[in-house]
Amino acid sequence: MVIRAVSLILVMIISTSCTSRSTRSQTRQSHDSQRLFTANGHQFQPLIAHDDDDRARGLQYRQPPADGLILLFPRSSRQSIWMPNCPVDLEGWIIDDRGTLLEILELPAEPEQSTTESLFQYHARLPRHRAINSSRIVWEFKAGTAAGLDLHPGQTIDGDWSSVLQMDRQFSAAQ
Repeated sequence: MVIRAVSLILVMIISTSCTSRSTRSQTRQSHDSQRLFTANGHQFQPLIAHDDDDRARGLQYRQPPADGLILLFPRSSRQSIWMPNCPVDLEGWIIDDRGTLLEILELPAEPEQSTTESLFQYHARLPRHRAINSSRIVWEFKAGTAAGLDLHPGQTIDGDWSSVLQMDRQFSAAQ
């Protein structure tokens, strides 16, 4: 009984912590949406997720914003994306530090967690979508966005990428 009570208290503390991080993340993401990018004549002001919490939250439980969400990672590597609690099919644009679109990952929505599986089981069954190319930047959109823009790997997305990457370094240093 004591173990259950302690477990319940820990869950409540963790839940409260996650809620406050989520609120902070939403505020920072909204502030960072002032960055302007252009692809095939279309302008975008995406949200930018800088830290582990923002990236892990991604687009869970919500529709993707029209201008997408940039997941900005601290190091260039073959990023791996998964889709917990994401209600719609997405695509992930893998972009180098100069704005070149390297590849487009298809990120299909996954069935929700069933009442018979634990959170661990749910997360374990979700496929990971791994990029072929190393990058720090994954830009998530609703599936079909690149096709609708006639955007293909090899094309450049114009914008001040160096400023975004520098802003990330400043943000990371402040953590």
